[in-house]
This record gives sequence, structure tokens and C-alpha cells, in this order.
Amino acid sequence: MSKILEELKKKLDSMTQEELDEEWERLKHYNEIGPTVDEYFEWINNSAKNKIKIADKEIHDMETSGTWTKNKQRYRELKKISKYWKDYLKQIQ
Repeated sequence: MSKILEELKKKLDSMTQEELDEEWERLKHYNEIGPTVDEYFEWINNSAKNKIKIADKEIHDMETSGTWTKNKQRYRELKKISKYWKDYLKQIQ
């Protein structure tokens, strides 16, 4: 996430005021369309956290009941899902 912000800052710093004004005119209507960027990222984070929570609970249930040995494919899928979303959250923070 910080890399994206650094690149954006670099781009904005290199633009003239006239270019910034033109860019603003071109994009300002997006403010009226929907949620802010912060709300969008909050929604994504909450969604990822929920996916992790659900996967980890099912993994825990399978491990404590011993059913993971009967359904190893599902168990591996849940492990991948949990790892994917945990890695994703690390990258954007």
C-alpha cells in the first residue's frame, strides 16, 4: 500500500498546477458516485478478516474433531484461503 501512495505522491509532485486542475475536473464527478476510498478499503479489510475468521474456525473445528483426515482436500483449501487473506492484509498495511 505504501508503494502505491509513494508513486501517487511522486506523480502529483511532478505535475503542474494546470495539469492538476485538469485532472481534478476530469475526476471530480467520482466523488458523487459512491463510497470514499477509506470506506472501500475498510470494506475490503472487513471482508478479508471475515473470510479468515470463517476459514480458521472451520480449520479449528476439523482439527479438534479429527475430521480433517477424512476430508484432506477441504482442509488444504481452507488453509490456502486463510493464508492468502492473511498475506493480503499484511501487504496492504
